[in-house]
Amino acid sequence: MSVIIHLIVGIILAFIVAIPVGPVNLAVVQNSIKYGMISGIKIALGSALIEFLYCFVALWGVKTFLANPKLLFTLQVASIPVLLIMGIYNLQRKKETEENDRDINKTSKGDFFLGASLTLVNPMLLPFWMAVGAYLKSLHLFGSNFHFLHDRATNWAFIFGVASGSFLFLLLVSLISSRRKSIPTNTKIIIYRILGVLFLILASVQSFNLLKKFI
Repeated sequence: MSVIIHLIVGIILAFIVAIPVGPVNLAVVQNSIKYGMISGIKIALGSALIEFLYCFVALWGVKTFLANPKLLFTLQVASIPVLLIMGIYNLQRKKETEENDRDINKTSKGDFFLGASLTLVNPMLLPFWMAVGAYLKSLHLFGSNFHFLHDRATNWAFIFGVASGSFLFLLLVSLISSRRKSIPTNTKIIIYRILGVLFLILASVQSFNLLKKFI
């Protein structure tokens, strides 16, 4: 029963955390519209794998790794060019023809890697899951005899829950976005432009946060 509770808690937390608009969400929307749901699923799998690894590292308490300021700074810097490239790519996308639309179910290359890399360069995931783990360990929601994350089995259940919750949310995003047949070509172009602007905004926010450290 304890393992099931930890699995469910992990799924719910990861699902909620994934809701805010971020690079992975935008990539799933973009590729699901252009290539179909399979492309979005591959991105979701890549992202869920990294989420799994980050949560694993956080819960097993590799504090030296997590507390390394150089590592966090490197991840922050690496995320900026990735976001800029995604933004510029969407803004420069030319209007798709009917012939291109008929090719929309062709497989996009590198989807899994795209999902993994966009999640990997998120500098907040490591400290976030470490903080969540520490908080959950202090809770006794089901009585004094119930402790969150108290042994190896419950830790693994929570980690698998986090990866599953992240994947399920992105799967839902992909399912909704892939219903492209009802989306006119001109509307798709508008969506691409919006996605491009959002990517550039995320890159600007990340750059601003880094500059603040040197001011």
